[in-house]
Amino acid sequence: MKKTSVVTYSFHRIHPRLFAGFDWYGKRQDFLVATPEKAVVDSFYLSSRRGKRFGSFPEIDLKAMFSFKRAVEFAKRIRHDPWTRKYVLKQLEILKREGTSTR
Repeated sequence: MKKTSVVTYSFHRIHPRLFAGFDWYGKRQDFLVATPEKAVVDSFYLSSRRGKRFGSFPEIDLKAMFSFKRAVEFAKRIRHDPWTRKYVLKQLEILKREGTSTR
């Protein structure tokens, strides 16, 4: 963790198999950002550890541009840790059933 006068940065490790699911951003396409599906899977991946952070999304609506099929494909890439894969897949099912949040 790195604290500054403006913000606190938190650094996390993600298995190399999960480095996929990015698209170029903006008109100039200067940098890559995660697809919605990848961002949600990463959030659940991180929420499986360290106090269950990043596991609820009450502020977003996934109905418009979200593919649960694609999200499940990303989750299945988590082969190095069966417990985490199972956790992420379960959270995706809850998210699908509830619509936007995973309480």
